[in-house]
Amino acid sequence: MKSRFKNLDTLQIVGFLISAGVSAVLLITGQDTIASITLGFVLAAFTQLFDQQKRQSDSEERILQASALSKALFRDEWLLKRIQQIVEDYQNVKNSDVQRDFFLEKARTAIDECSTTLTELSKHRVSVTREEQMVVLEELLRTAHTRALSVSYIAFKDWWYTQVGKNYLKENERAVKRGVHVIRIFVSPRDRIHE
Repeated sequence: MKSRFKNLDTLQIVGFLISAGVSAVLLITGQDTIASITLGFVLAAFTQLFDQQKRQSDSEERILQASALSKALFRDEWLLKRIQQIVEDYQNVKNSDVQRDFFLEKARTAIDECSTTLTELSKHRVSVTREEQMVVLEELLRTAHTRALSVSYIAFKDWWYTQVGKNYLKENERAVKRGVHVIRIFVSPRDRIHE
């Protein structure tokens, strides 16, 4: 039933109901039958034309978006290959008969996570695991030009005396000498603040 009416939208249904209602009212009130039916058809035709114009406008917008996406992908072959693979894999999951709902949900979650990560990176923000934190921070400090902002959780007491801690302090010092404004926020449990 749903596929039979998939091309009908609310605007068309309301338009046809209004045109049928106007025709019925005119017929009931004793108006000329041919004029009543003609007016109903004219209203239905206007509704259909308005709906077609709306659909065409929506299609044009999608075509423009697809064109802009195609241009961006054409300029970046690396990205094109990955996006093609993502789309192909997603379609395979979507068209699969093997636990489709489960795997489709996982695929959508993976794409959402990728999108969120890229949005964060586009805003010059990065979240890293504890293991990779210092390596990433040192690299960011090495390549910073004007400022470096960082929030991290580190147990204070002995960490600064480790080789990693000393290297990190050295990178901070080099960055400051290059004119980089370094802002660090350390998060620590209450019981370790005074260490």
